[in-house]
Amino acid sequence: MSVDRVDYSEALSRSWKNQMLLNIVRVRYADLPVFVEVGQIVSGYSLETSVNLTGSIGTSGDATERLGSLGGGGRFIDRPTITYIPKTGESFLEGMLQPIKPSSVFKLIQSGYPADFLLELCCNSFNGLKNQPASILSLAPADPEFMEAARLLRDIQLAGALTMSVEKGSIGSPDMVIFFRHENLSESTISNIERLREILGVDQDQYRFYLVYSSIASSKGTLGVETRSLYQVLVALSSGVVIPESHRKRGIEGGTGLMYPEQRTRLVVQSGLEEPGNAFVKVEYEGEWFWIAEDDFISKRTFSSILFLFTLADQGGLEQMPTLTIPTQ
Repeated sequence: MSVDRVDYSEALSRSWKNQMLLNIVRVRYADLPVFVEVGQIVSGYSLETSVNLTGSIGTSGDATERLGSLGGGGRFIDRPTITYIPKTGESFLEGMLQPIKPSSVFKLIQSGYPADFLLELCCNSFNGLKNQPASILSLAPADPEFMEAARLLRDIQLAGALTMSVEKGSIGSPDMVIFFRHENLSESTISNIERLREILGVDQDQYRFYLVYSSIASSKGTLGVETRSLYQVLVALSSGVVIPESHRKRGIEGGTGLMYPEQRTRLVVQSGLEEPGNAFVKVEYEGEWFWIAEDDFISKRTFSSILFLFTLADQGGLEQMPTLTIPTQ
């Protein structure tokens, strides 16, 4: 069991990463992203062994002959049966096109992911401040205040002045509450909090905010966050795919618009004709190889974050989780 659990876990992880990278590349080429889940794994073992021993004693004149032989054999067979489930239908479409919950984004921030990175990647607006549209063909820049607010929130996060909690809302559903700590802070952190309040258009004496989904500046005591859908996130990430020259000559690549420079460096997917020898994840598409370099930490972190976001937004229940069945003796 200790061997199978690790081996199958590694295989599932590698397959999931390959599929995600392939879909990011597909989106860059205006192709259709396709997701296939592993529904069940049934592994059956068969172990066969055999031992044989033969011998004989005979006489020939004055000599005595002793003849013997010892033999053995064995065979081990593992034939796993894997069930694949294509993700289609209304629930999958809703999961791809429905905006990510703002609470999911800020939960990742609370767990340590950089606030500026997640806001730039996952949000269309922050309390009315507009991010660049998540479109390959769009060249519209983000509001300068949006980028400044994202960087300020990151600085406040690093200073330990940003905390969150989940409380029961007025209609029974849980609400995410954001706090700006105001005790024992450095002058620079206090200045950052004051500047962030100014940019967001909230009261300077407000330290507690309810997080709501909204594309405009919200009412007093709330912060409006308009999040992107998972498909929009894929489009944003696909701008980091380096198009090989052979594809440019064939004219098969998608649009040429780029995200703003700060976000473009979040994910770089390299390409080439030869299969890379040292890559974090790699796939082949239209006769060329695409990969994320093993030593590109920023791209690896960005790529891992999209896997977390897809997991948080999964509409399925426990009954859809992969199952591993192994007979024991």
